[in-house]
Amino acid sequence: MPSLASIQERNVQYSTSSYIWLLEVLLPSGEDIRIARNTEDIEWPTGSGVWWQGLEFEFDDIEETNKHENRKFTFRLSNSNATGALVSHVEELDAWRKEHGHEPCDARLIGVNSNLLHQTEPEVEYWFEDAGISIPPPMRWVLFKAGAQDIFKATFPRRKIYRDFCTWIPYRDENGLGDYYECPYVSQCNHTLTACRETWGNTINFGGYAMVERGATLVA
Repeated sequence: MPSLASIQERNVQYSTSSYIWLLEVLLPSGEDIRIARNTEDIEWPTGSGVWWQGLEFEFDDIEETNKHENRKFTFRLSNSNATGALVSHVEELDAWRKEHGHEPCDARLIGVNSNLLHQTEPEVEYWFEDAGISIPPPMRWVLFKAGAQDIFKATFPRRKIYRDFCTWIPYRDENGLGDYYECPYVSQCNHTLTACRETWGNTINFGGYAMVERGATLVA
C-alpha cells in the first residue's frame, strides 16, 4: 500500500521530484548488480548503505508472438562507462555457469521517488527471471532478456544429486540478503568434494552423495 507521502507526491500540481528506475540483478554466485537510471549514484533507502550506480539503461516493448510461451522483453544496459564493470560481471557469470550449470538470474525493476528515498517501500516493484544475457558487437550495450519463469521448461523434481559435486546454493531472505543455512561457505567454494574436505574441512555439510554412480539423479 502506498504511503501518505507517496500519494501526496503523485497528486501535487508542481513538484521538484522525479521517478527513478532501479534495476537489481541477483547473480547466482551471490553478487548483486545494482543500477539506477540516473546521472549519478543514489543511496536507497537513505541511510542503508546500499548504493545504486548511476548508469543509462533502457527497456524495449514486450515481445508479441502467436505461440503459447512466456512474453519477454529486453533491458539494454549501457556499457559506455570507463570501469567496464558490467562486462566483468557478465564474464564472471559465464565462468560460474560453466562450472555449476545454468542457474538463471533473478532481477527486479523498482520505481522510487527522488524526494522519498528514505522510504523502504518502493513506489512499484516487478520481478523477472533472465532468459539470456549477452554483449553483442560493438559491445555498446549489455542485453538482459527478461521474462517470467517458464514452468513448462522447468526440471522436475528441481534438485539433482551428484556424487562429487555439492548442489547447495545461496538462498536469499526477503531483504535480498544471503542466508546460507545449509553451508556457510557456499558462496566462496567451487562446490567440489576436494575443496570441501581440504579447504573448508566441512564435509559434514557436503551437498553431494558418495553412494550414487556417476552422473546425476533427480530427487524431490
